[in-house]
Amino acid sequence: MSEHNKLRIEQGGTAIMTKKPSFNTPILALLSVMAITGCQSTTGGASSAKIEAGWLQHDVAMRQADQMRVRNRLPVSIQCKVDGGTSSDPSRAVRVKWVSTEKAIRWTWAVGDDRDIAKANTIAAANGLKIASKYRAIDARTKLSSVCAIWHGKPGN
Repeated sequence: MSEHNKLRIEQGGTAIMTKKPSFNTPILALLSVMAITGCQSTTGGASSAKIEAGWLQHDVAMRQADQMRVRNRLPVSIQCKVDGGTSSDPSRAVRVKWVSTEKAIRWTWAVGDDRDIAKANTIAAANGLKIASKYRAIDARTKLSSVCAIWHGKPGN
């Protein structure tokens, strides 16, 4: 399991990425029925809220997801990149395309490395979600990969 951040599917469909858990945090507190391990981290400071050509850092991406859910919008494509941090704890940013929908569709997204996305895919599939968009990029400077995906459920489920 990645030591990076957690991503979980909430019933309303919003993806929630939280900061890396402390080693003192009980393991049960880290698990939820619909937990998906993602790897989205922030370096803090001014760069954590930086928006560059549509690229969103952790806090901004989560606020956007909450706003879009309220507006009944659905993420349909995602791009991701490493934009800082260290090789052992990279910071990643996402760019998401949203569309309006009148149907209730559960969704989630995950950002991390290949192992994180494979694990997230297994959990999403077990919850009836299918991949709607997936993207993989390699950072030229660090050679680290960044993989991200969006999963959708069937309308009404």
